[in-house]
Amino acid sequence: MEYTPNLNNTTLDYYDDGDLEIGQDKINFESAQYYCYAILHPVIFTIGVTGNMMNLVVFTRQRMRHGKSDIEKAATTGLIFLAVSDMMYCLTGLMTHFLRPFRNDGTTAAIVVHYYGVYTPAILNTFQFISTWLTVTVAIERYFAVTYPFMARQIANPRRTAILGLVVYGVSIVFNIPLFLHKQIARFPGPDGETFYIIVDGVLPSTLAYTITWSALGILVPLVTLAFCNVRFLVIIRRSQARFTPNNAASDNSRRNPLLNSTTITLISIICLFFLLVCPAMIIQFIGNFVQHLSLTSYYRFQLAVVVTNTMLVVNFAINFLLYCYALRDFRKTLANMVRSRGPSSHRLQRLS
Repeated sequence: MEYTPNLNNTTLDYYDDGDLEIGQDKINFESAQYYCYAILHPVIFTIGVTGNMMNLVVFTRQRMRHGKSDIEKAATTGLIFLAVSDMMYCLTGLMTHFLRPFRNDGTTAAIVVHYYGVYTPAILNTFQFISTWLTVTVAIERYFAVTYPFMARQIANPRRTAILGLVVYGVSIVFNIPLFLHKQIARFPGPDGETFYIIVDGVLPSTLAYTITWSALGILVPLVTLAFCNVRFLVIIRRSQARFTPNNAASDNSRRNPLLNSTTITLISIICLFFLLVCPAMIIQFIGNFVQHLSLTSYYRFQLAVVVTNTMLVVNFAINFLLYCYALRDFRKTLANMVRSRGPSSHRLQRLS
């Protein structure tokens, strides 16, 4: 069962151009494929599952929301939905590596793993799509909170954010259903009574129209929206800094820039990481959908780019826990309280009481 983190599992045609460097290009590709897919990805996915579980525990604790405004609670709710999607993405990829040893033993487990391998790219792409649009949703909500704070205080509500998150999940799943119908498994009886399973085109094969639509809604529109929000964040924060100069702060220590809170800075960092880690994979994915005929040299170099950008992509789904620990003071405090409350001293105090 081949592991493919996203739609970059392109099937390119190639021709032998007689280039003597093809051997080295092939070695580079196969080495990168082994070290990234067989070694790095399981580690990254394990970190992602663990980190996002910690995100859910910390964000859902009551103390994390105590004393916060509805705007901040709404942002936290959006991050909870994002953590769920990121965790499921990492769990799906991690399961692929755990199921690999059973792929050739001819048992029922092997059949299950075979089916799982066929639909894994569709599952991964669905959660990639969900996480992308959840990031867009949180960014837009934060944009209105920063740009129109008075209006945002009137409409910001964690419940509305939760409903919007559920809508993103539902619409994304429906939109990605065709991905599960591109391929299917056909069973053929063998001469000795054995059953052979092969992958064939599904009831709804991939079409250029759907590929373009997916690329537009899953790549182009989110990128443009996130770029706009991030630029606006930076421009507004820079302008607001002029009102909160060191001289003004010295005259009134209680005055500070309300836009420079940890939630806004964290969201800016999330968007920057999205552009740094996800955009290269999306660009390669887009190119792979339309460039189908390459020389053998270009083929191996393109596949090497696929491996590297896929690895960058999966890092994006596993890194948020470290970002929250660094940027969110309340997150660190809640996490530290959770650790202390489970320490030996706390258990002794509980027994004494």
